[in-house]
Amino acid sequence: MNPIPVIFDTEDPPASPEHALGGAAIYDEATRTLRSWHVTDSPDKVAIALETEVPLTEFGDETDELSAGFYASAVPQLWIGRAVSKWDFLEELEPEQKVVLAEALRGAIDALPQGYITDWERTRAYRDVELFETRDLTSALMSLAGQPYNIRFWRSDFLEALGIEPGPPPVPVEIRVAGTFAGFTNIPKRTDLEEAKDLGLDGAYLKGGFFTVAQMVVWNDDALLAFGAWRRS
Repeated sequence: MNPIPVIFDTEDPPASPEHALGGAAIYDEATRTLRSWHVTDSPDKVAIALETEVPLTEFGDETDELSAGFYASAVPQLWIGRAVSKWDFLEELEPEQKVVLAEALRGAIDALPQGYITDWERTRAYRDVELFETRDLTSALMSLAGQPYNIRFWRSDFLEALGIEPGPPPVPVEIRVAGTFAGFTNIPKRTDLEEAKDLGLDGAYLKGGFFTVAQMVVWNDDALLAFGAWRRS
């Protein structure tokens, strides 16, 4: 059993809220709310869904780290990996463009300094590029955009230099939330999340670390106060 390490209450926060949140959100003392950023391919569609009162648990999936809900992070540049439209370009590549992209990725892997990744991780990255080339396995490439490589090859500045049209970029949108949230330093078990929900908490968050990406999830609709220009009435 992995007990809930902390319960963060926006009305009564701990003495060091930023340390407690670990990059999942930022505490605003003046408004007693948490600021974070939801990354999405379609901000307008999300706003419409919120306006029509689609339950927050309809966002995400039960298999996600903190179960189904409305996700956000105070380090959205790391969280952008969840947005999917940026990968659309991979399905539209011409054969010669695939060759050019593969070579550019090998160069990017070569440029990663020793110590930033291990020899095994470098070998795995080369293998993933080869899987893309030989088996057209686009999912193998996507891992290069995340930890530990962080090669943002979906960005326009990377692709346009190769003559490839990028996909729609993901957009981070600021949200405001208030309530009580279960805090974890490691990915919790399903039983821990169920315990947090049974306690009536509004959501949960995961502190950033070597093996975790800082993130938070909102389960309770009323806890989400704002999404960009949208405000809960």
